[in-house]
Amino acid sequence: YTNMLSNPLSQARNAYGNSFQVFLTRPLDMIGEWTYDIARHPFNPIARDIKLMDIPKYYQSAFKTIPEAGNAFLKALTSNSVSAKVSESPAEGVNFINEAMRAKLPKALRVVQNTMEATDKFFGVLVASGEKARLMRGGIAEAEAEGKAKELAEKLLFRQPLGSMKKGEGPVIARAIDELGKIIISARNRPIIGKPVSWFAPFVTTVVNVAKSSVERSPLGFAGGKYDKEQISKALTGSLVMLAGATAALAGKVVWMPPRDKKGKTAFYESGRLPLSIEIGGKYVPAWYLGPYALAFMLPEAFRYQMEQENRKLS
Repeated sequence: YTNMLSNPLSQARNAYGNSFQVFLTRPLDMIGEWTYDIARHPFNPIARDIKLMDIPKYYQSAFKTIPEAGNAFLKALTSNSVSAKVSESPAEGVNFINEAMRAKLPKALRVVQNTMEATDKFFGVLVASGEKARLMRGGIAEAEAEGKAKELAEKLLFRQPLGSMKKGEGPVIARAIDELGKIIISARNRPIIGKPVSWFAPFVTTVVNVAKSSVERSPLGFAGGKYDKEQISKALTGSLVMLAGATAALAGKVVWMPPRDKKGKTAFYESGRLPLSIEIGGKYVPAWYLGPYALAFMLPEAFRYQMEQENRKLS
């Protein structure tokens, strides 16, 4: 685990992903919820939970707490805790990796896990402070607002324990992914199959939470669930992103996978293209830079690619 996380790119991607979630995903979610409120209460502004001005105020509150976030970063850096992204436990059960690391890992080597935890704490303070301020402006008591803000921070930073989605909560595909992740982690606690499963699936929590978030923020988010404001607003925003992806795909700016035939695959890589990428300024940028919106953006090109490959088979 330490070897996997010691790569500086792992830490950089974690920091990038967190900043994307705090400064782009959450404001876009708020815009989606505001749009939902407008459609539901077009002539009654008082009934709307989110105002458009909440977004700049969210940024303002977040930036104001940078010193506090810095203190949280330093405190976590010297702590003996392990990041929830590494600890890998379901909503209930033994956090076996956390305990193993505390018991066996030398203090000098804990810096890798501590850095990831510190980064999460830093961005967690930013998003929680912005959300708490917004909720309190809406008349919610401080204690309740703080609890909801912390819960949102855990979810946005992909730290939610697996198996925590309630029945009927969110789209059915996201719930299925959540349950699958819980099963995999539970299998790692089994006496015989535990170690082999942990070798093939070293990090499950973050991957599953990213997958759930990607499904929620795509048209797939409309499939099943309670169809509440949060679900609809995320799926609607993802649908708009998919529309942008379709436009880019039609312009030849999106790459899914290389052709399946050997000749086409060779030509693909010789041209400088990369799988799962977007052409920006003549360079191919990995789609994961789009965070949880990557799936929605890539879906049209994935569909076009599949149709093209099937047509080649028939011809």
